[in-house]
Amino acid sequence: KHLTIMGLRLVQELKGIACLTLAELTTKKSILSSRSFRSPLKTLEELQEPIASYMSLAAEKLRKQHTLATVVTTFIHTSFHTGEARYGNSKSTILTTPSSFTPSLIKAAHQSLKQIYKPGYLYKKAGIVLSGLIPDKHVQLDLFSNEPIDEKKQALMRIVDKINGKNGKNTLSFASTGLEKPWKMRQDFRSQDFTTDWKGLLTIKI
Repeated sequence: KHLTIMGLRLVQELKGIACLTLAELTTKKSILSSRSFRSPLKTLEELQEPIASYMSLAAEKLRKQHTLATVVTTFIHTSFHTGEARYGNSKSTILTTPSSFTPSLIKAAHQSLKQIYKPGYLYKKAGIVLSGLIPDKHVQLDLFSNEPIDEKKQALMRIVDKINGKNGKNTLSFASTGLEKPWKMRQDFRSQDFTTDWKGLLTIKI
């Protein structure tokens, strides 16, 4: 009802019933952005920051492959490995106008988050999924849409992506993603990116 035939196929695949051909599997049909938190989050406001941050990353990937999303899914859940009360839920929103505009996608994700959030739980993980992807050159506008494709918005995203690509991730970021990000996982023992980041290259003094 909400995710069309692709959603049904996904459910069947998870049950072990093959529905997707090799050709379909090689084409990216959705973008997932999700992480576990360093410490559990409790309030709606605390959850809004990582959701916005994950959406910013996903939206950038969306634009890199020249696609637009038609469905935004937000999910949250508590830890499955503690004695705390457990809860998990997700909510999908079908966009009236396909989009890759980060603020619009963040707004849709936050609206879904408000519908599934329940107070009193310690949330350990959250994420978003962009699906129903279509080429950005072939957009079918909705008759009743109040948010048409805006060239100024597209130009703004191109500028943001260009600056971040040149000067590093999050050189420019949206306020809703937060500044300190206390929820972010520790990466003290993460391997350096020797092959993809100039700053990660080893230096030898002779």
